[in-house]
Amino acid sequence: TSNIVNFISNVPNTILYSGSGQMNPAGETGIDNFITADGEMQVGVTIDLPLELRTQNLVFEQDINDIDFSDLREQDNPIEKLVMKFHVENEFPLDADLKVRFITSSQQVLDSVTLDLFDAAPVDANGRSTGYTITTEEEGLTATKIDRLLNASKLQLIVTMNTSNNGNDVVKIYEDYDIAVKLGLNVKLKYDL
Repeated sequence: TSNIVNFISNVPNTILYSGSGQMNPAGETGIDNFITADGEMQVGVTIDLPLELRTQNLVFEQDINDIDFSDLREQDNPIEKLVMKFHVENEFPLDADLKVRFITSSQQVLDSVTLDLFDAAPVDANGRSTGYTITTEEEGLTATKIDRLLNASKLQLIVTMNTSNNGNDVVKIYEDYDIAVKLGLNVKLKYDL
């Protein structure tokens, strides 16, 4: 087990770096070039420190309490089937699976939906992402599952994350990674004509 709060708060208190400078790198240019009392030199440093980690089955849980679908439950539900489609282009070397549980006020699990949200991007020998992984996922909700969702009073979201290679690779997270998500819905309705 690990304590993520202690892990994140474990920041370094000293960073050592070095550099060099050269006076008149172009040689004599005919312009006097010397330091005066009112002269100044400004030096700036940009450091890219990636987050380096390896994780297997890191679980995040979040409850959405006190949801109320009573208005929808009282209506004659015309939705016969609903299909959610996800298309994810992921450059992060992490994969994520999502499970959503439909729970009653008495803590009974009515049903659940499990999604492969996205797969980890490939990494090089240094743990840096080398490109994108495309994940396409489709999940259908039947009328029965929709009815169970409408009868839930709480949703429990469980996300499980792994680094590349099923959590066996040490990877680096850089700020220039990105992820693109497209979501679509197909809905089949029932009508009495």
